[in-house]
Amino acid sequence: MTQDNLDYVTRAFTNVGFPPQVRDLLSAGMEKGLPTIIAGGNRHYDAATHEVMRIEGRADQGEQNTERYFPKGYQATLKSDTMEEARTQFIHIYDQKGFHVDQTRNLLSGKWVFAIEKDRGEEKRNFTRLNFDEKVASGNYKRINVKEDDYPLFKLLNKVSFVDPTEADLKDMLKSLFKGDTVSAKARLEGNIHTVQVDMRPDKGELLVYTPDNKISRTYSMGDKIRFELDQLPDQNIKQFNDKQQGINQSMNAGDAERTKKVLEGPKPKPGTKNQPKPRV
Repeated sequence: MTQDNLDYVTRAFTNVGFPPQVRDLLSAGMEKGLPTIIAGGNRHYDAATHEVMRIEGRADQGEQNTERYFPKGYQATLKSDTMEEARTQFIHIYDQKGFHVDQTRNLLSGKWVFAIEKDRGEEKRNFTRLNFDEKVASGNYKRINVKEDDYPLFKLLNKVSFVDPTEADLKDMLKSLFKGDTVSAKARLEGNIHTVQVDMRPDKGELLVYTPDNKISRTYSMGDKIRFELDQLPDQNIKQFNDKQQGINQSMNAGDAERTKKVLEGPKPKPGTKNQPKPRV
């Protein structure tokens, strides 16, 4: 294997979360012509949930030609105290796209993630989740998919009364939700500002917003009408509301003045008439 080929494979695995040290592991196995499994190169542990996830790069799943060796994917296993058994899923790599390690952990935890993948040359953009009660022939868990067009996440985020959100804030929320993370933010619920958490529900077409203690929650869907009460609007929106209302009042006042002028002047005489109407006093 040439240095260029080794660099190519290293980049492929680094793109799915493997550390740079993967070069040595790849080199040791591939230089000997052996099917290589990269085990323990990426081990995640969460002290709060006692979750352990191990990532194994399956170099023997690749396609080889005279120029380079490209791995097709990696295998991820997640185990925690709350699971009856470990969950394992083989994750394919499609043209350097597909799931990254941070997405894979959320996927194996049962969360929704967003993925761009290639299927027979066609690019597919789906929100996806694993069905842990059913497996397919390959041994992977069956996936539940919702097309991106069927779940307009950005529009749903715009329905939530976040406190002074910027466009950059909304984009950051979008990226985190795409990975399957629960987003924390400040929003107005029931007339008060709360620290809330936001989760996706693509299968129901909803966005769930709730306080950490679950005492207050609300679901947003595309069928919702946006109705604001004045005391629920952020300060900048209150100013916009007042400015708009002032403009309406000025327009109405101008209209009233014009109508009053016409009444005081009286009706205009018709052409050719001798008697001119007197103005009303």
